[in-house]
Amino acid sequence: MTTEITYNEALDALHIKVTGSIDINEILRLKDQLLAHPNFTTNIDQIFDCSEGSLNLSFEELQITADAYSAAADRFGRRRKLALIVQRDLDYGKTRQYEMFFDSGPEVLIRTFKTLEDAQHWIGKTT
Repeated sequence: MTTEITYNEALDALHIKVTGSIDINEILRLKDQLLAHPNFTTNIDQIFDCSEGSLNLSFEELQITADAYSAAADRFGRRRKLALIVQRDLDYGKTRQYEMFFDSGPEVLIRTFKTLEDAQHWIGKTT
C-alpha cells in the first residue's frame, strides 16, 4: 500500500491517493500525515482517492476510524467536504457506512463517488 498526499491548488483541496490495500493502522497514521502536510489548513477540503486501492477494514474498524477522525474535528475543521472515491462495490458500501458513523457536526459533508471528476465537481470546482 502506498499513499501520496498532494495539494490541488485549483480545488484548494488535499488529494490523498491510495494504491493497494489500506488497513486501519495505515488510515490512522494518515491522520497525522494530513495534519502535518505543508498545505493543510483547518477546513481544507479533502479527496480520499482509493480508486486504485481497496479498504481492508471491518465494520468495527470503520467505527474506530470514524471515531478517531471525529475526535480530531477541531483540527480538521467543521466546515469542509470530504470526497471518498472507490471502485469496488464492497468498498462503496464501507464508505457509505463511514458517512453514517462520522460525527463532527452537520457542516462536515462526506460523499462517496466512483470517479475523480464527480468528486471534484462536488467539491465545487472543476479543473
